[in-house]
Amino acid sequence: MNDVTESRTANLVNLLDGLWRLLASPRLTVILLVWVAVILALSTVVPQTPPNIEDPVVLSQWKAKFPFAVRPVVERLQPFGVFDQLDSVWLRLPLALLLAHILVALADLGPVVWHHVRGSPGEGRLLGKTFPIERHMAIPVDESGQQLIGWLREAGYRILPAQTQEGDTSEQDKVDFTAWHWRWSWLGLAGIYFGLGLASVGLILQSWLGQVQDVNLGLDNAITLPATGAPSLVLEGVQDTRGDPMRPTSGVALVRMESEGRESRLRAWRLHSGRLLRGVWLTLADLRPMAEVTAVDTVTGEQVLLQPFSPRMSPQERVRVPLVGDSETRFIAVPSQNVTLHLDYQADAQYPPSIWETFEGGRVKSEDRQPVPSLFLSIYRGVEVDPSLLTSLNSNETVEFRGVQYLIAFDYDDYDATLRLNSALWWAAVALGWGIAALSIIQLAIVPPVYVRGGVAAVEEGSQLSLVVNTVGDERVIAENFERALPPTPEH
Repeated sequence: MNDVTESRTANLVNLLDGLWRLLASPRLTVILLVWVAVILALSTVVPQTPPNIEDPVVLSQWKAKFPFAVRPVVERLQPFGVFDQLDSVWLRLPLALLLAHILVALADLGPVVWHHVRGSPGEGRLLGKTFPIERHMAIPVDESGQQLIGWLREAGYRILPAQTQEGDTSEQDKVDFTAWHWRWSWLGLAGIYFGLGLASVGLILQSWLGQVQDVNLGLDNAITLPATGAPSLVLEGVQDTRGDPMRPTSGVALVRMESEGRESRLRAWRLHSGRLLRGVWLTLADLRPMAEVTAVDTVTGEQVLLQPFSPRMSPQERVRVPLVGDSETRFIAVPSQNVTLHLDYQADAQYPPSIWETFEGGRVKSEDRQPVPSLFLSIYRGVEVDPSLLTSLNSNETVEFRGVQYLIAFDYDDYDATLRLNSALWWAAVALGWGIAALSIIQLAIVPPVYVRGGVAAVEEGSQLSLVVNTVGDERVIAENFERALPPTPEH
Protein backbone atom coordinates (compact mmCIF):
# COMPACT_ATOMS: atom_id res chain seq x y z
CA MET A 1 0.00 0.00 0.00
CA ASN A 2 2.83 2.37 0.86
CA ASP A 3 4.51 1.57 -2.44
CA VAL A 4 1.32 2.44 -4.34
CA THR A 5 0.94 5.71 -2.42
CA GLU A 6 4.57 6.62 -3.00
CA SER A 7 4.22 5.80 -6.70
CA ARG A 8 1.12 8.01 -7.03
CA THR A 9 2.86 10.81 -5.16
CA ALA A 10 5.89 10.52 -7.42
CA ASN A 11 3.69 10.57 -10.54
CA LEU A 12 1.86 13.64 -9.26
CA VAL A 13 5.13 15.37 -8.48
CA ASN A 14 6.47 14.56 -11.95
CA LEU A 15 3.25 15.82 -13.55
CA LEU A 16 3.35 19.09 -11.63
CA ASP A 17 7.05 19.50 -12.33
CA GLY A 18 6.49 18.98 -16.06
CA LEU A 19 3.57 21.43 -16.05
CA TRP A 20 5.70 23.99 -14.19
CA ARG A 21 8.56 23.64 -16.67
CA LEU A 22 6.10 23.96 -19.56
CA LEU A 23 4.54 27.14 -18.16
CA ALA A 24 7.99 28.61 -17.41
CA SER A 25 9.40 27.86 -20.88
CA PRO A 26 10.45 30.92 -22.95
CA ARG A 27 9.13 29.13 -26.05
CA LEU A 28 5.62 29.38 -24.63
CA THR A 29 6.08 33.16 -24.49
CA VAL A 30 6.78 33.27 -28.22
CA ILE A 31 3.88 30.92 -29.06
CA LEU A 32 1.32 32.92 -27.06
CA LEU A 33 2.56 36.28 -28.37
CA VAL A 34 2.26 34.99 -31.95
CA TRP A 35 -1.26 33.75 -31.16
CA VAL A 36 -2.30 37.17 -29.82
CA ALA A 37 -0.66 38.95 -32.79
CA VAL A 38 -2.54 36.73 -35.29
CA ILE A 39 -5.90 37.51 -33.63
CA LEU A 40 -5.15 41.24 -33.58
CA ALA A 41 -4.14 41.11 -37.26
CA LEU A 42 -7.30 39.20 -38.23
CA SER A 43 -9.44 41.77 -36.39
CA THR A 44 -8.13 44.43 -38.77
CA VAL A 45 -8.96 42.32 -41.85
CA VAL A 46 -12.28 40.69 -40.89
CA PRO A 47 -15.13 43.25 -40.51
CA GLN A 48 -15.87 43.74 -36.81
CA THR A 49 -19.20 44.62 -35.25
CA PRO A 50 -19.79 48.23 -34.09
CA PRO A 51 -19.85 49.07 -30.36
CA ASN A 52 -23.67 49.14 -29.98
CA ILE A 53 -24.36 45.87 -31.81
CA GLU A 54 -26.95 44.86 -29.15
CA ASP A 55 -29.29 47.45 -30.66
CA PRO A 56 -31.44 45.65 -33.29
CA VAL A 57 -31.28 48.68 -35.56
CA VAL A 58 -27.48 48.81 -35.38
CA LEU A 59 -27.31 45.04 -35.98
CA SER A 60 -29.52 45.21 -39.07
CA GLN A 61 -27.59 48.18 -40.44
CA TRP A 62 -24.29 46.34 -39.94
CA LYS A 63 -25.55 43.21 -41.71
CA ALA A 64 -26.86 45.34 -44.57
CA LYS A 65 -23.26 46.24 -45.45
CA PHE A 66 -22.59 42.64 -46.56
CA PRO A 67 -23.68 41.31 -49.98
CA PHE A 68 -27.01 39.53 -49.78
CA ALA A 69 -25.48 36.15 -50.72
CA VAL A 70 -22.96 36.36 -47.84
CA ARG A 71 -25.41 37.31 -45.06
CA PRO A 72 -26.39 33.69 -44.15
CA VAL A 73 -22.71 32.84 -43.64
CA VAL A 74 -22.25 35.97 -41.50
CA GLU A 75 -25.23 35.00 -39.32
CA ARG A 76 -23.81 31.49 -38.79
CA LEU A 77 -20.32 32.72 -37.92
CA GLN A 78 -21.37 35.61 -35.67
CA PRO A 79 -22.11 33.46 -32.54
CA PHE A 80 -18.53 32.11 -32.70
CA GLY A 81 -17.02 35.59 -32.20
CA VAL A 82 -15.49 35.80 -35.68
CA PHE A 83 -16.76 39.37 -36.08
CA ASP A 84 -16.05 40.42 -32.50
CA GLN A 85 -12.59 38.95 -31.97
CA LEU A 86 -11.32 41.59 -29.54
CA ASP A 87 -14.09 40.68 -27.07
CA SER A 88 -14.20 36.93 -27.77
CA VAL A 89 -12.57 33.82 -26.38
CA TRP A 90 -10.18 33.84 -29.36
CA LEU A 91 -8.30 36.71 -27.70
CA ARG A 92 -9.19 36.18 -24.06
CA LEU A 93 -7.90 32.59 -23.97
CA PRO A 94 -4.32 33.32 -25.15
CA LEU A 95 -4.23 36.40 -22.91
CA ALA A 96 -5.28 34.31 -19.89
CA LEU A 97 -2.69 31.65 -20.76
CA LEU A 98 -0.07 34.35 -21.26
CA LEU A 99 -0.87 35.84 -17.85
CA ALA A 100 -0.61 32.41 -16.16
CA HIS A 101 2.65 31.72 -17.99
CA ILE A 102 4.12 35.07 -16.94
CA LEU A 103 3.23 34.52 -13.27
CA VAL A 104 4.97 31.13 -13.33
CA ALA A 105 7.93 32.54 -15.29
CA LEU A 106 8.40 35.39 -12.80
CA ALA A 107 8.19 32.99 -9.86
CA ASP A 108 10.74 30.73 -11.56
CA LEU A 109 12.99 33.54 -12.81
CA GLY A 110 12.79 35.98 -9.90
CA PRO A 111 15.20 34.35 -7.42
CA VAL A 112 17.75 33.65 -10.17
CA VAL A 113 17.61 37.25 -11.41
CA TRP A 114 18.03 38.53 -7.87
CA HIS A 115 21.15 36.38 -7.34
CA HIS A 116 22.60 37.74 -10.58
CA VAL A 117 21.82 41.32 -9.55
CA ARG A 118 23.60 40.74 -6.25
CA GLY A 119 26.53 39.36 -8.23
CA SER A 120 26.48 36.00 -6.46
CA PRO A 121 24.83 33.31 -8.58
CA GLY A 122 27.60 30.96 -7.49
CA GLU A 123 27.31 27.49 -8.94
CA GLY A 124 23.56 27.83 -9.38
CA ARG A 125 21.45 28.34 -12.48
CA LEU A 126 22.70 30.87 -15.02
CA LEU A 127 20.55 33.06 -17.26
CA GLY A 128 20.86 33.94 -20.92
CA LYS A 129 23.70 32.49 -22.98
CA THR A 130 26.76 30.84 -21.51
CA PHE A 131 30.02 30.08 -23.30
CA PRO A 132 33.54 29.06 -22.16
CA ILE A 133 36.86 30.73 -22.87
CA GLU A 134 40.00 28.61 -22.62
CA ARG A 135 43.52 29.91 -23.19
CA HIS A 136 47.04 28.61 -22.48
CA MET A 137 49.43 31.48 -21.67
CA ALA A 138 53.22 31.35 -21.49
CA ILE A 139 53.43 33.54 -18.41
CA PRO A 140 53.23 32.72 -14.71
CA VAL A 141 49.82 32.32 -13.11
CA ASP A 142 50.10 35.45 -10.94
CA GLU A 143 51.12 37.63 -13.89
CA SER A 144 48.40 36.31 -16.20
CA GLY A 145 45.80 36.69 -13.44
CA GLN A 146 46.83 40.28 -12.73
CA GLN A 147 46.81 41.09 -16.45
CA LEU A 148 43.31 39.69 -16.96
CA ILE A 149 41.87 41.31 -13.83
CA GLY A 150 43.45 44.65 -14.79
CA TRP A 151 41.83 44.52 -18.23
CA LEU A 152 38.44 43.63 -16.71
CA ARG A 153 38.64 46.60 -14.36
CA GLU A 154 39.55 48.95 -17.22
CA ALA A 155 36.55 47.62 -19.18
CA GLY A 156 34.22 48.51 -16.30
CA TYR A 157 33.90 45.09 -14.65
CA ARG A 158 33.65 44.81 -10.91
CA ILE A 159 35.97 42.14 -9.48
CA LEU A 160 35.32 40.19 -6.31
CA PRO A 161 38.40 39.75 -4.04
CA ALA A 162 40.77 37.15 -5.45
CA GLN A 163 40.62 33.78 -3.76
CA THR A 164 42.94 30.82 -3.67
CA GLN A 165 41.58 27.42 -4.47
CA GLU A 166 40.35 25.70 -1.33
CA GLY A 167 42.93 23.19 -0.07
CA ASP A 168 45.86 24.73 -1.90
CA THR A 169 49.01 25.40 0.13
CA SER A 170 50.35 28.02 -2.26
CA GLU A 171 48.64 31.11 -3.58
CA GLN A 172 50.63 30.70 -6.76
CA ASP A 173 48.86 27.49 -7.87
CA LYS A 174 45.51 29.04 -8.89
CA VAL A 175 43.69 32.38 -8.84
CA ASP A 176 39.88 32.26 -8.85
CA PHE A 177 37.74 35.34 -9.38
CA THR A 178 34.24 36.52 -10.22
CA ALA A 179 33.47 39.62 -12.29
CA TRP A 180 30.34 41.32 -13.54
CA HIS A 181 29.39 44.26 -15.74
CA TRP A 182 26.04 46.12 -15.78
CA ARG A 183 24.64 43.67 -13.25
CA TRP A 184 21.47 45.74 -12.70
CA SER A 185 20.56 45.08 -16.31
CA TRP A 186 19.61 41.54 -15.32
CA LEU A 187 16.41 43.12 -14.04
CA GLY A 188 15.51 43.74 -17.69
CA LEU A 189 14.67 40.02 -18.05
CA ALA A 190 12.10 40.28 -15.27
CA GLY A 191 10.96 43.65 -16.66
CA ILE A 192 10.02 42.08 -20.00
CA TYR A 193 7.78 39.51 -18.32
CA PHE A 194 6.34 42.05 -15.89
CA GLY A 195 5.49 44.44 -18.74
CA LEU A 196 3.86 41.70 -20.81
CA GLY A 197 1.88 40.59 -17.77
CA LEU A 198 0.64 44.11 -17.08
CA ALA A 199 -0.38 44.53 -20.74
CA SER A 200 -2.21 41.18 -20.62
CA VAL A 201 -4.12 42.20 -17.49
CA GLY A 202 -5.09 45.49 -19.14
CA LEU A 203 -6.31 43.78 -22.32
CA ILE A 204 -8.31 41.18 -20.38
CA LEU A 205 -9.99 43.78 -18.16
CA GLN A 206 -10.62 46.05 -21.14
CA SER A 207 -12.29 43.14 -22.94
CA TRP A 208 -14.57 42.38 -19.99
CA LEU A 209 -15.09 45.75 -18.30
CA GLY A 210 -14.25 48.34 -20.96
CA GLN A 211 -17.14 50.22 -22.54
CA VAL A 212 -17.15 51.79 -25.99
CA GLN A 213 -19.73 54.41 -26.86
CA ASP A 214 -20.18 56.69 -29.88
CA VAL A 215 -21.74 60.11 -29.32
CA ASN A 216 -22.53 62.85 -31.84
CA LEU A 217 -21.11 66.28 -31.22
CA GLY A 218 -23.03 68.93 -33.15
CA LEU A 219 -22.99 72.69 -33.49
CA ASP A 220 -24.52 74.37 -30.44
CA ASN A 221 -25.36 70.94 -29.03
CA ALA A 222 -23.48 70.41 -25.78
CA ILE A 223 -22.76 66.92 -24.46
CA THR A 224 -21.48 65.95 -21.02
CA LEU A 225 -19.07 63.06 -20.61
CA PRO A 226 -20.05 60.18 -18.28
CA ALA A 227 -17.38 61.03 -15.71
CA THR A 228 -17.39 62.95 -12.46
CA GLY A 229 -16.37 66.57 -12.97
CA ALA A 230 -16.06 66.17 -16.74
CA PRO A 231 -16.60 69.32 -18.83
CA SER A 232 -19.33 69.83 -21.40
CA LEU A 233 -18.21 69.71 -25.03
CA VAL A 234 -19.59 71.93 -27.78
CA LEU A 235 -18.56 71.80 -31.44
CA GLU A 236 -17.68 75.29 -32.68
CA GLY A 237 -16.76 74.34 -36.26
CA VAL A 238 -14.65 72.18 -38.56
CA GLN A 239 -11.74 73.34 -40.72
CA ASP A 240 -8.82 72.09 -42.84
CA THR A 241 -10.68 69.05 -44.22
CA ARG A 242 -8.85 66.97 -46.83
CA GLY A 243 -9.91 64.31 -49.33
CA ASP A 244 -13.52 63.69 -50.35
CA PRO A 245 -15.53 66.45 -48.60
CA MET A 246 -18.37 64.00 -47.99
CA ARG A 247 -15.99 61.55 -46.29
CA PRO A 248 -12.91 63.59 -45.28
CA THR A 249 -9.72 61.70 -44.48
CA SER A 250 -8.36 64.50 -42.30
CA GLY A 251 -9.62 67.64 -40.66
CA VAL A 252 -9.66 69.64 -37.45
CA ALA A 253 -12.65 70.04 -35.15
CA LEU A 254 -12.79 73.10 -32.90
CA VAL A 255 -14.28 71.91 -29.60
CA ARG A 256 -15.12 74.19 -26.70
CA MET A 257 -14.79 72.70 -23.20
CA GLU A 258 -16.97 74.30 -20.54
CA SER A 259 -16.57 73.45 -16.85
CA GLU A 260 -18.53 74.85 -13.94
CA GLY A 261 -16.58 77.57 -12.19
CA ARG A 262 -13.85 77.62 -14.82
CA GLU A 263 -13.26 79.60 -17.97
CA SER A 264 -14.17 77.79 -21.18
CA ARG A 265 -11.34 76.57 -23.41
CA LEU A 266 -11.25 76.08 -27.17
CA ARG A 267 -9.28 73.06 -28.36
CA ALA A 268 -8.30 71.98 -31.89
CA TRP A 269 -8.92 68.25 -32.33
CA ARG A 270 -7.59 66.37 -35.36
CA LEU A 271 -9.59 63.60 -37.02
CA HIS A 272 -8.67 60.10 -35.72
CA SER A 273 -6.61 61.56 -32.86
CA GLY A 274 -7.38 60.87 -29.21
CA ARG A 275 -6.91 62.41 -25.81
CA LEU A 276 -7.48 61.53 -22.16
CA LEU A 277 -10.14 63.48 -20.32
CA ARG A 278 -11.21 62.63 -16.77
CA GLY A 279 -10.35 58.95 -17.11
CA VAL A 280 -12.12 58.62 -20.47
CA TRP A 281 -10.19 58.18 -23.71
CA LEU A 282 -11.85 60.23 -26.46
CA THR A 283 -11.21 59.68 -30.16
CA LEU A 284 -12.50 61.95 -32.92
CA ALA A 285 -13.76 59.04 -35.01
CA ASP A 286 -15.60 60.78 -37.86
CA LEU A 287 -16.63 64.06 -39.46
CA ARG A 288 -20.00 63.98 -41.21
CA PRO A 289 -21.40 66.67 -43.54
CA MET A 290 -24.84 67.78 -42.44
CA ALA A 291 -27.94 69.07 -44.22
CA GLU A 292 -30.52 71.23 -42.50
CA VAL A 293 -34.24 70.66 -43.11
CA THR A 294 -37.01 73.14 -42.29
CA ALA A 295 -40.72 73.11 -43.10
CA VAL A 296 -43.28 75.96 -43.43
CA ASP A 297 -47.04 75.80 -43.75
CA THR A 298 -47.84 77.50 -47.08
CA VAL A 299 -51.22 78.79 -45.77
CA THR A 300 -50.35 80.15 -42.31
CA GLY A 301 -46.63 80.73 -42.84
CA GLU A 302 -45.88 79.02 -39.52
CA GLN A 303 -43.02 76.61 -38.90
CA VAL A 304 -43.95 72.93 -39.03
CA LEU A 305 -42.23 70.80 -36.39
CA LEU A 306 -39.94 67.98 -37.50
CA GLN A 307 -38.66 64.98 -35.56
CA PRO A 308 -35.53 62.94 -36.47
CA PHE A 309 -35.67 59.15 -36.19
CA SER A 310 -32.10 58.68 -34.93
CA PRO A 311 -31.20 59.90 -32.45
CA ARG A 312 -34.70 60.21 -30.99
CA MET A 313 -35.40 63.84 -30.13
CA SER A 314 -38.44 65.97 -29.41
CA PRO A 315 -40.05 67.76 -32.41
CA GLN A 316 -38.25 70.96 -33.39
CA GLU A 317 -38.32 73.62 -36.07
CA ARG A 318 -34.92 72.78 -37.59
CA VAL A 319 -33.43 69.32 -38.01
CA ARG A 320 -29.86 68.56 -39.08
CA VAL A 321 -29.21 65.13 -40.56
CA PRO A 322 -25.93 63.56 -41.77
CA LEU A 323 -25.64 62.89 -45.49
CA VAL A 324 -23.34 59.89 -45.00
CA GLY A 325 -23.42 56.91 -42.69
CA ASP A 326 -26.43 54.91 -41.55
CA SER A 327 -29.55 55.45 -43.61
CA GLU A 328 -31.65 55.39 -40.43
CA THR A 329 -30.23 58.78 -39.39
CA ARG A 330 -31.64 60.42 -42.56
CA PHE A 331 -35.31 59.72 -41.78
CA ILE A 332 -37.38 62.65 -40.45
CA ALA A 333 -40.95 62.45 -39.21
CA VAL A 334 -43.51 65.25 -39.68
CA PRO A 335 -46.01 64.37 -36.92
CA SER A 336 -48.64 66.96 -37.82
CA GLN A 337 -48.77 65.78 -41.45
CA ASN A 338 -48.37 62.02 -40.84
CA VAL A 339 -45.56 61.86 -43.38
CA THR A 340 -41.94 60.77 -43.26
CA LEU A 341 -39.02 62.34 -45.11
CA HIS A 342 -35.86 60.57 -46.22
CA LEU A 343 -32.85 62.49 -47.47
CA ASP A 344 -30.03 61.14 -49.60
CA TYR A 345 -27.36 62.50 -51.92
CA GLN A 346 -25.30 61.69 -54.99
CA ALA A 347 -22.20 63.64 -55.92
CA ASP A 348 -22.82 65.59 -59.12
CA ALA A 349 -20.30 65.12 -61.89
CA GLN A 350 -20.99 68.65 -63.18
CA TYR A 351 -19.61 71.79 -61.60
CA PRO A 352 -21.72 74.94 -61.30
CA PRO A 353 -20.72 77.64 -63.81
CA SER A 354 -19.22 79.81 -61.06
CA ILE A 355 -16.58 77.16 -60.43
CA TRP A 356 -15.15 77.45 -63.94
CA GLU A 357 -12.64 80.18 -64.60
CA THR A 358 -11.46 81.68 -67.87
CA PHE A 359 -7.72 81.68 -68.56
CA GLU A 360 -6.11 82.68 -71.92
CA GLY A 361 -9.29 81.89 -73.80
CA GLY A 362 -9.59 78.39 -72.30
CA ARG A 363 -11.58 77.00 -69.37
CA VAL A 364 -9.79 75.60 -66.34
CA LYS A 365 -11.20 74.10 -63.18
CA SER A 366 -10.47 75.82 -59.88
CA GLU A 367 -8.65 73.54 -57.45
CA ASP A 368 -10.34 75.24 -54.50
CA ARG A 369 -13.88 74.23 -55.44
CA GLN A 370 -15.81 71.04 -54.79
CA PRO A 371 -18.64 69.46 -56.82
CA VAL A 372 -22.03 70.17 -55.28
CA PRO A 373 -23.98 66.99 -54.49
CA SER A 374 -27.48 66.44 -55.85
CA LEU A 375 -29.93 65.93 -52.98
CA PHE A 376 -32.75 63.42 -53.20
CA LEU A 377 -35.86 63.80 -51.06
CA SER A 378 -38.38 60.98 -50.62
CA ILE A 379 -41.72 61.63 -48.90
CA TYR A 380 -43.79 58.74 -47.52
CA ARG A 381 -47.40 58.99 -46.32
CA GLY A 382 -48.47 57.02 -43.26
CA VAL A 383 -47.10 53.49 -43.31
CA GLU A 384 -46.55 53.33 -47.06
CA VAL A 385 -43.36 51.61 -48.19
CA ASP A 386 -43.27 53.36 -51.57
CA PRO A 387 -42.67 57.11 -51.64
CA SER A 388 -45.48 59.38 -52.66
CA LEU A 389 -42.90 61.87 -53.91
CA LEU A 390 -39.31 61.35 -55.02
CA THR A 391 -37.48 64.40 -56.28
CA SER A 392 -33.98 65.76 -56.68
CA LEU A 393 -33.00 69.28 -55.73
CA ASN A 394 -29.98 71.45 -55.07
CA SER A 395 -29.02 73.13 -51.84
CA ASN A 396 -31.41 75.89 -50.65
CA GLU A 397 -34.19 74.72 -52.98
CA THR A 398 -37.70 74.03 -51.73
CA VAL A 399 -40.20 71.24 -52.34
CA GLU A 400 -43.94 71.55 -51.66
CA PHE A 401 -46.07 68.58 -50.63
CA ARG A 402 -49.67 68.73 -49.36
CA GLY A 403 -49.52 72.35 -48.27
CA VAL A 404 -46.08 72.24 -46.63
CA GLN A 405 -42.93 73.68 -48.14
CA TYR A 406 -39.68 71.89 -47.26
CA LEU A 407 -36.31 73.64 -47.53
CA ILE A 408 -33.05 71.65 -47.71
CA ALA A 409 -29.84 73.59 -47.00
CA PHE A 410 -26.35 72.14 -47.40
CA ASP A 411 -22.92 73.68 -46.85
CA TYR A 412 -19.50 71.98 -46.96
CA ASP A 413 -18.53 73.93 -43.83
CA ASP A 414 -21.37 72.31 -41.85
CA TYR A 415 -20.09 69.15 -40.16
CA ASP A 416 -20.96 67.10 -37.11
CA ALA A 417 -18.31 65.15 -35.22
CA THR A 418 -18.52 61.61 -33.86
CA LEU A 419 -16.67 61.05 -30.59
CA ARG A 420 -15.77 57.51 -29.50
CA LEU A 421 -15.61 57.12 -25.73
CA ASN A 422 -13.49 54.37 -24.26
CA SER A 423 -12.51 53.59 -20.70
CA ALA A 424 -8.91 54.76 -20.47
CA LEU A 425 -7.93 53.00 -17.24
CA TRP A 426 -7.29 49.59 -18.76
CA TRP A 427 -5.72 51.01 -21.92
CA ALA A 428 -3.35 52.95 -19.66
CA ALA A 429 -2.31 49.63 -18.09
CA VAL A 430 -1.76 48.15 -21.57
CA ALA A 431 0.33 51.14 -22.67
CA LEU A 432 2.36 51.08 -19.42
CA GLY A 433 2.98 47.34 -19.76
CA TRP A 434 4.16 47.60 -23.37
CA GLY A 435 6.34 50.56 -22.37
CA ILE A 436 8.02 48.62 -19.55
CA ALA A 437 8.63 45.63 -21.84
CA ALA A 438 10.04 47.85 -24.61
CA LEU A 439 12.34 49.76 -22.24
CA SER A 440 13.57 46.48 -20.75
CA ILE A 441 14.42 45.15 -24.22
CA ILE A 442 16.23 48.40 -25.09
CA GLN A 443 18.15 48.25 -21.82
CA LEU A 444 19.31 44.68 -22.48
CA ALA A 445 20.35 45.65 -26.02
CA ILE A 446 22.30 48.78 -25.04
CA VAL A 447 23.86 47.72 -21.71
CA PRO A 448 23.76 43.90 -21.69
CA PRO A 449 24.76 42.36 -18.35
CA VAL A 450 27.81 40.09 -18.29
CA TYR A 451 28.79 37.67 -15.52
CA VAL A 452 32.22 36.01 -15.59
CA ARG A 453 33.57 33.36 -13.27
CA GLY A 454 36.64 31.18 -13.53
CA GLY A 455 40.31 31.34 -12.79
CA VAL A 456 43.89 30.99 -13.87
CA ALA A 457 45.74 27.82 -12.89
CA ALA A 458 49.45 27.07 -13.01
CA VAL A 459 50.48 24.47 -15.60
CA GLU A 460 53.68 23.45 -17.27
CA GLU A 461 55.27 26.23 -19.33
CA GLY A 462 52.92 28.95 -18.07
CA SER A 463 49.32 29.10 -16.96
CA GLN A 464 45.85 27.95 -18.12
CA LEU A 465 42.90 30.35 -18.24
CA SER A 466 39.41 28.84 -17.83
CA LEU A 467 36.43 31.21 -17.84
CA VAL A 468 32.64 30.82 -18.07
CA VAL A 469 30.90 33.91 -19.47
CA ASN A 470 27.18 34.40 -18.93
CA THR A 471 25.31 37.19 -20.78
CA VAL A 472 22.18 38.12 -22.72
CA GLY A 473 24.18 40.26 -25.14
CA ASP A 474 26.05 39.41 -28.32
CA GLU A 475 28.34 36.56 -27.27
CA ARG A 476 30.46 36.92 -30.42
CA VAL A 477 31.35 40.55 -29.59
CA ILE A 478 32.08 39.74 -25.95
CA ALA A 479 34.26 36.74 -26.91
CA GLU A 480 36.22 38.89 -29.39
CA ASN A 481 36.84 41.51 -26.67
CA PHE A 482 38.25 38.84 -24.37
CA GLU A 483 40.41 37.38 -27.15
CA ARG A 484 41.95 40.78 -27.92
CA ALA A 485 42.66 41.46 -24.23
CA LEU A 486 44.29 38.10 -23.50
CA PRO A 487 47.97 37.38 -24.25
CA PRO A 488 48.51 35.30 -27.40
CA THR A 489 48.77 31.54 -27.12
CA PRO A 490 52.46 30.44 -27.36
CA GLU A 491 53.47 28.70 -30.55
CA HIS A 492 54.87 25.15 -30.37
